[in-house]
This record gives sequence, C-alpha cells and structure tokens, in this order.
Amino acid sequence: MIYMLSFLSGLLSLGIEVLWVRMFSFAAQSVPQAFSFTLACFLTGIAVGAYFGKRICRSRFVDIPFIGQCFLWAGIADFLILGAAWLLTGFSGFVHHAGIFITLSAVVRGLIFPLVHHVGTDGNKSGRQVSNVYFANVAGSALGPVLIGFVILDFLSTQQIYLLICLISAAVPLFCTLFQKSLRLNAVSVAVSLMFGILMFLLPDSVFQNIADRPDRLIENKHGIVAVYHRDGDKVVYGANVYDGAYNTDVFNSVNGIERAYLLPSLKSGIRRIFVVGLSTGSWARVLSAIPEMQSMIVAEINPAYRSLIADEPQIAPLLQDKRVEIVLDDGRKWLRRHPDEKFDLILMNTTWYWRAYSTNLLSAEFLKQVQSHLTPDGIVMFNTTHSPHAFATAVHSIPYAYRYGHMVVGSATPVVFPNKELLKQRLSRLIWPESGRHVFDSSTVDAAAQKVVSRMLIQMTEPSAGAEVITDDNMIVEYKYGRGI
Repeated sequence: MIYMLSFLSGLLSLGIEVLWVRMFSFAAQSVPQAFSFTLACFLTGIAVGAYFGKRICRSRFVDIPFIGQCFLWAGIADFLILGAAWLLTGFSGFVHHAGIFITLSAVVRGLIFPLVHHVGTDGNKSGRQVSNVYFANVAGSALGPVLIGFVILDFLSTQQIYLLICLISAAVPLFCTLFQKSLRLNAVSVAVSLMFGILMFLLPDSVFQNIADRPDRLIENKHGIVAVYHRDGDKVVYGANVYDGAYNTDVFNSVNGIERAYLLPSLKSGIRRIFVVGLSTGSWARVLSAIPEMQSMIVAEINPAYRSLIADEPQIAPLLQDKRVEIVLDDGRKWLRRHPDEKFDLILMNTTWYWRAYSTNLLSAEFLKQVQSHLTPDGIVMFNTTHSPHAFATAVHSIPYAYRYGHMVVGSATPVVFPNKELLKQRLSRLIWPESGRHVFDSSTVDAAAQKVVSRMLIQMTEPSAGAEVITDDNMIVEYKYGRGI
C-alpha cells in the first residue's frame, strides 16, 4: 500500500502541474515564458509543502489512514483553488494571480510525499526500502505527464482531468482505511468523490470558456485549444487564445487580409506543386486550390481540430473533397526533413505571431535554408513575419531575393517580378473553383480584385533595418530577447 501511495503522490502531483502549464499557457497566449513561470511556482510550492510535511512528521503520529486524509484534503484544496481561478478568469490580472494558485496547489501536493516516505521507511531505513519508495514516486511522476499529455487529453478536457485528479485524491482514503475502519472518513470521501465526478460532466470547460471570453465553439485536444467567435458577421478562429485567422476567401471582404493569398498565383504561372505549413482556417489553401494548373497540394497541420472545423464552413469545406489536396497531421518542419527529395513550386507559411512559443522553428535562418532546398529553381516561398523586424532581417540574410509585401516576405532564388495590372488581371481571371468550374473573378470583378492585390507593393529588401538581428535555432530571439513575455 505504501508503494501505491508513493506512486499516486507522484502521478497526481505531476499531473496537476501539466494541467496548470496548459491553463497558464493558454491564459498567457502561449508565450514561451509560461512553462518556466509555472515550473518555478510549482517547484517553490513543492519545497514549501515538503517543509510542512517534515514538520508534521515530527509533531504527530503519521500512519496510512492519516496519509489518506491528506490526499482527501489535497483534492478539496485543489478544487477550491480551481474555483478561485475560475472566479478570476474574467479579470486582466488572472495571469499574475495564477502564480499564487499554482504555488498553493503544489504546496498541498508537496506535503504528502514526506509523509509517505516517513511511514514507508519507519522501522526499515535500509537503502533498498528508501529506493523502493522513491522509485514508486518517480514512476508515478514520469507516467502522469505522459498519460495526460499524450492519451487522456484526447478524451477529456483539461478541466475534466483536473477534477478527475481531485476525484482520485478524494477516493484514496477508501483504500487507506482498510487498515483502520473509519465510517466518517469514508462517508466524506465518497461524498466528495461523487461531487467531483458530477462536476466533471456538468462543467467540462468553464475555466477555459472564461479565459477565452466565452467563444461560440471551443475544441480541446492534446495538440491544443481552438476557439471560434462570431464577430461582425465573420467567423474568427483563435488557436491557444491567439488570433489565427478568419473563414473568408472573398477579397472584397478582406477581414483576414486574403488578398495576400491572391498575390501568389499572380506572381508566377505554372504552379503545380504546393506545400503549406499550417492549415488554420483553410482560407489560404482554398484560394491556392483555385490555381487551374495545380496538380498537388500538401498541407501540414499539427492540430486535427482545424480540419474538423473546416468541414462546417461551406466556402472552405470543398478543400476537404479536393483529391489534389492532402492534409497531413504533422509538423511542417519535420515533414520537410523526412522528405528531402520533395520539390515544390510554392511553399506558403502564414506563420503565427513571432513571440509565441516555438515560432523560431518557422522563422530561423536554418529553417529558411531548409525551405529553399525544397523549392524548384524558380520556386517561391511566402511567410508571415507578423511585423517582426528580425524576421525581415533573417529573410534578407537567408534568401537570395527577398521582398516585402506588407508584413509578408516573398522569397526566391531568382528575381520575382511584380506583374503589371493587365498581366495581374489576366492571371486572376484564370482562377477557378475546382468543384464547380466557376471562375473566382469574372469580367465585372477582376479589375477591382487586381486593385486589392496591388494595394500593397512588392518591395525588394537588400539590407536589414537598423538594429535587427538574424533569428537562429540557437538564439531564439523573437521568443525571448525580443519576445512579448508574460
């Protein structure tokens, strides 16, 4: 029994930590500092809890039923902490208050293991016994994050798993009192466990709903959290609580700057193979699917939630039935590395905000070099800098011919010529929706569409702006040195 309690102590403690990382990262819009902040708070709480656990061992008699009571109170405390977090999610200071919640949660979890160790080695302090108690705790600590992060989050929401941990904690006394019958403790344990079990399904995601400002739809899985909002007649998508795009292919309702997508078939004819990093709303890929000579498009997307959302959008959904389009659930950079011989006429990366965690993977000089190795001799790459001067500087450093189009970069190994208005109209008028054969623009709209595309100029960049630095895999400057922070 003592080994099981040691195992559960590690499993539930590290499980709670994983969930707090997820909640805090979501509230902080997935900045990279969120993980280190959560870890610092949690380790502080564990240390404080261990200190109080030691004092309890010295001040009173500790046995297995008492440890069961501590698990029960830890479950109740975690529930109350979650409730306090829920009450504050509507306030701007939630991110800073979260540090208190994380620390308190770790304190109530941290005091348990010293009690378990004390009972487990009482009367037998041999190295083997101490090792067995620690091994069980380490095994639980290792299994908790893996089980939650890779398996359970595909079936339950973060809040449901949090309440499940509270439920398991509250149920532990039922097994501990096998050594000492306690009807009162058992009754409390059963009642609290039932309450947590009911709340798991009555309130599956209320904390995230509050943090995300009550979206119209919220999808959560192990890959992340995607929210959809209806705003002024448009449907806007947020990934990890950050703007990700809008469902729109209409250049005359450019709520999502979709004219940037229409630029690409205007710059180059003969685009047959396309690679897109990130599906998001699917709007950009949908526009590119209208290129009549396109033979194949591979879209790499990590989170399957985006694909399921697209199925409900009439203007984007035909993309899923287009036999030329393959959506792979994979990391774009990893996919390119595993397919070194693949070549494309166009690679598009409508990159997320530069200050988010892992943005370096798509903005670094190393990755831009890798992308160029997958382009045909006159192929084009386009990516979003999200206004980062360092992303522009990296493009100038890494791509032979780099051009600025608004806050996008267009790059190639050969010069890219911005077409005159007549050629632009000619290329736009060739675009056809594949499922219907209907032209995207007719003679009455193509002139206005061309005007939208040329509203931004394609400007060649030869030198980076003053003070801008090159992003590399090692320096990660857009995430840390010049990142937004917490």
